[in-house]
Amino acid sequence: RICMTVTAFYALLPCHGVFAVTLWKDVMFSGAVLFFTTALVRLLLLSGGADGPTKQKADGDAAMLYDGPRERAAVTVIYVLSGILFCLFRSNGFYAFLFTLPFLLFSFRRSLKRMLPLTAAILAAVLIVKGPVMTAFQVTQPDFAESVCIPLQQVARVICEDRTLTQEEWEQVHRVIDTTYIRELYAPGFADNMKELVRAGHPEYLAAHKGEYLKLWLTLGLRYPADYINAYIDQTIGYWYPDVEYTVADIDGVTANDAGVAARPLIGGPLVVKTKEILLKLGNILPLYGQLFSMGAMFWTLLVCIAVTVVKGLKRRYLIFLPGLAVILTLFIATPVSNEFRYAYSLMYALPLYVLLPFLPARKKETQDSAV
Repeated sequence: RICMTVTAFYALLPCHGVFAVTLWKDVMFSGAVLFFTTALVRLLLLSGGADGPTKQKADGDAAMLYDGPRERAAVTVIYVLSGILFCLFRSNGFYAFLFTLPFLLFSFRRSLKRMLPLTAAILAAVLIVKGPVMTAFQVTQPDFAESVCIPLQQVARVICEDRTLTQEEWEQVHRVIDTTYIRELYAPGFADNMKELVRAGHPEYLAAHKGEYLKLWLTLGLRYPADYINAYIDQTIGYWYPDVEYTVADIDGVTANDAGVAARPLIGGPLVVKTKEILLKLGNILPLYGQLFSMGAMFWTLLVCIAVTVVKGLKRRYLIFLPGLAVILTLFIATPVSNEFRYAYSLMYALPLYVLLPFLPARKKETQDSAV
């Protein structure tokens, strides 16, 4: 029944079907997050945990343990491959991996001889791709303005509220951007306008004087904390507040093009099209069903699952939640849009695993560790 319920979650929610045929890196990244999370499940719960593999107990120990060389090799490949994909499909995935890394190494502190080389292999492969490989193929990296979306929005909010700035502070602002149209362009929850304003000005000066503008940002924040708080809420609200309206999976088909490429659904007809439209729109009509499309609801579900795991004393399982939690934390730090579902799709993609994890039967070793 559990397997059928999980299968229905992926098969019947229409957004999964739309995203499955959407050529976005966000979809592949979401799969990589789940792939890496299941790799941690295999290492922690299915291969003997952080103490290394052990043999299956004859008395019905709850875990299904891998103890053969072929099985261990498969788990190793899954961990390394999923870690590389996790870091590469989106730039914030790399930062989420770095956030998870110290906790990962601590959890596997008794088997560092095995885990350190594997983790080093992940980092080496990622750095090679991000460095010489992307340079050789002239892949443009995100500029500095992309990583400071929230600070840009906060400073813009202060200016749009007509707060008082010193002459020196105005000079610092004008060295980077032209503030003539900043009030018309500023949009709460949408940082692209401010990013483009910086790019149309002097982004190279901002990148070369990070310390100077960090001081400006801190100074204005201490002087006008309410503006900063309101700007932050507007910029991140879709990822933590359940009752935020936004569209999900509304881009379907093939965009008009000159190459002659067009969509030809294998399962078509007005009934199929209308059913899909109704299912997508029901999220704004039925409250409980709508929570399946709510990034805020999924975020709080994740926190509740972590809390239940803590209460039950299943310490080894904390690590399994961290990659997904770290991805959301990166959005809290540097999201360019306040309610872009595809940015948090990884949370929905791994949701069945998060919900099941606190209730999986505990191995005896886990129970003993909890008692200690």
